[in-house]
Amino acid sequence: MDYKALFVKFWQGLQTHAMFLEMEQTIEASSWHREANVLVHTNMVCEEYLKIWSDKTDKQMYLGAIAALFHDVGKPEAEEVRENEERGVYRRYAGHEHVSATEFLNHILALDPVERAEMKLGARDLYVVAWMIENHLPFSMKDVAKRQGLYDTVARYEVVDAFFSLLRADSRGRQSDNHEAKLADVEEWIEEFAKHKQTPGLTVQEFENGKVAYVMIGTSSSGKSTYRDAISDEEEAFMASKPNIFNMDQVRLDTWPSEGTPAEQYQHAYAQSVENKADFSAAVDKRLNAVFSNDARTVVSDNCNLSKKSRAQFIAKAKQKGFRVVGVLLLTHPKFARKREAERDDRNGVPIWQHFRALSMPSYTTELDGLIVKMPSPNEVPNG
Repeated sequence: MDYKALFVKFWQGLQTHAMFLEMEQTIEASSWHREANVLVHTNMVCEEYLKIWSDKTDKQMYLGAIAALFHDVGKPEAEEVRENEERGVYRRYAGHEHVSATEFLNHILALDPVERAEMKLGARDLYVVAWMIENHLPFSMKDVAKRQGLYDTVARYEVVDAFFSLLRADSRGRQSDNHEAKLADVEEWIEEFAKHKQTPGLTVQEFENGKVAYVMIGTSSSGKSTYRDAISDEEEAFMASKPNIFNMDQVRLDTWPSEGTPAEQYQHAYAQSVENKADFSAAVDKRLNAVFSNDARTVVSDNCNLSKKSRAQFIAKAKQKGFRVVGVLLLTHPKFARKREAERDDRNGVPIWQHFRALSMPSYTTELDGLIVKMPSPNEVPNG
């Protein structure tokens, strides 16, 4: 498969897309970027990436190229105009990595089924590309455990070279002050990062004999409960017992019961949890201690768990109790999730698009010991 030609075709076809035209109107004008606009930088990065990419059949380098193409597409939305005495008026793009990853997923998941098939991007590939986009500026990370988690993720998916190529292309494909010194800094970082050794993964025996905590990661109505039930059925058949389920919404409903329709009960309980944060926090902690009881073997967090912060408490408790943590990432386009939401009677007006925009890719070691990535079949994703 000539992945290089496939990428070039995709790259050229996006030049007039609305996302890319917005980048053309975004001018950073900083010491890091003296290019005419963000689209010029993006195209320069892709050109530099192609120079590094030697084997056109290398699928992993293809994933890195897609990441390079989308790595700054979130800058128009993330742009903030600031002013201070030292710098005067300037622009900042904090969080653009996350926005860019979201825009990538939004674009690919919304493609026509035929176009999606032509892209040769499966569920696992979408995760890898989104993760690389979200982590394409790792240089300021000092935390040893987090750096190890970065390395373990790229090593596990065999995209170390692709990730390094992305970082090199991003640094070379620009016009910046002290450009040569900046390039040297990137090479020094890569040299040090490459010295990491991958943390050993779970063996089949360790997984089957150990305690496992599954973390559902997906928007509302993305299919979390469906997959939770599949885990429950498998666990019951294997161990003659069902896993313990941790669900924030159920904690809310149990803590603040009310009358009315399921949707009205949920709205009441949610409002109360926001108004009474201390009581809700105590109720959550109590439920976590219950589901991670001494005799528990499998626990499932059936929540959205979209951000690293939102899933941190469950993961920390799981590791404290000696559980292996497996993420279940459900990549579902908001249009499809809204379609599923309309079929439910316990939700009304959930901000699914906001959920989707909050979705952050999990990493190994610091968060997960294993990851399962699911995506709806092409005919399940609505067009338009």
